[in-house]
Amino acid sequence: MKPQCTPTGILRFVCATVIVGLAATGCSTYENTEATPPDASISSTPSHSPSQQQPEPTQQQSEPGTQPVGEFSTGNYESDNWPDFGDAKGVYPVAMRSAVHDGFERIVIEHAGTGTPSMLARYTDEPMAPGSGADLGIDQDAVLEVVWSGTSSIDDMDVDQLMQVNDPITDLNTTAAQSVVVFPPFEATSSYFIGLDEQRPYAVKILQDPVRLVVDIQTD
Repeated sequence: MKPQCTPTGILRFVCATVIVGLAATGCSTYENTEATPPDASISSTPSHSPSQQQPEPTQQQSEPGTQPVGEFSTGNYESDNWPDFGDAKGVYPVAMRSAVHDGFERIVIEHAGTGTPSMLARYTDEPMAPGSGADLGIDQDAVLEVVWSGTSSIDDMDVDQLMQVNDPITDLNTTAAQSVVVFPPFEATSSYFIGLDEQRPYAVKILQDPVRLVVDIQTD
């Protein structure tokens, strides 16, 4: 983690027609699976056609295990190449899950696509929808914002795989992390907001196979 000045101008307007089309799909399904991966216990799956299958990863999925993915801090985090696009291609969110571990909680947002976007993470006092400035509907006392630069364009997304976006997801089994709002990529930038009971030290990391945003929230 390293303190950095907050860049400006990285949150842009999400096309209204896409938002309306996505909102019409309704809430995503949340279900406890019998065999969850080590970093997950509650999952969000796409709310579209059940026959649509996500492609299998080409190699064994890497898992962060039950240790934090990095050093906990309340300060801003920027990847070394922020806000460059990095080497990501066709990256957009397809599923989310949460878990409770000893001393921390974990939010994982899984993506289609490949590569590693650049990343900014910070606490914000004014959480707003990218571009429009609309209220996010997050009622918690603290909001952690994560922004990826170098994600998919709207034209490259498969809406049948896209997870629930724009509205708060509150059906979590965590206590510190109480809501999550995910926005679809627009002009290769993606935004994620996590509502917390208070500002807590956190750690963030991007994992591969498949591409995942992992956010660990310290509880002890």
